[in-house]
Amino acid sequence: MKNNSTRNFSTKSFSSSSSSSPRWSEELIQYCEHPETFSANEVYHFDNEFVIITDKYPKAKKHFLVMPRKRIDGIENLKKRDLGMMKKLKEKGQWVIESMKGENPKLKFRMGFHALPSMKQFHMHVISQDFISPALKNKKHWNSFTTPFFKDYEEIENMLKEKEEIKFDKIYYETLLKKPLNCHLCNKKDIKNIPTLKRHLEDHWDDDSSEKSE
Repeated sequence: MKNNSTRNFSTKSFSSSSSSSPRWSEELIQYCEHPETFSANEVYHFDNEFVIITDKYPKAKKHFLVMPRKRIDGIENLKKRDLGMMKKLKEKGQWVIESMKGENPKLKFRMGFHALPSMKQFHMHVISQDFISPALKNKKHWNSFTTPFFKDYEEIENMLKEKEEIKFDKIYYETLLKKPLNCHLCNKKDIKNIPTLKRHLEDHWDDDSSEKSE
């Protein structure tokens, strides 16, 4: 069940570089600076170090963003010194997953990062693997979560430990977003289009429900 206790924290002031109407790429920053000003439908949880929001355009039944409140523009701004923060970020993500599984044990999750995020403020996706959502509308949406464009938490943590920085080849990873539509749950490849893919995903969801009810 959702924990609302931290919504009443007396939080310190954060200097704001965003206006009252931030640019789209900077919209996440306001949640980190002033989480107490948003509704419980938008901010799932916050404390002095982290904020968890529901994705404004969820690509699955459950889709959250977990962010440090400290300003970090993006994944390539991480340094080895941030490993302690990363460990806490993972703990927050796991807490969300356990909360959601308590509501629906059928849900399966991944938590990780886009290699080339489109929005400022470093954030980790916690997303259920059904990908059933009206907001999933195109090939880019799909491939950003189901190809190596999506990096599991452990991969990023290991890169920081070994290389002390995160760098991805922009050309290669942009190419991944153009790959054919392949199902992440079975061997079905080259699915014709997004409507066909969505029907296929619904079949997986229904089949899984039937198996669990037997």
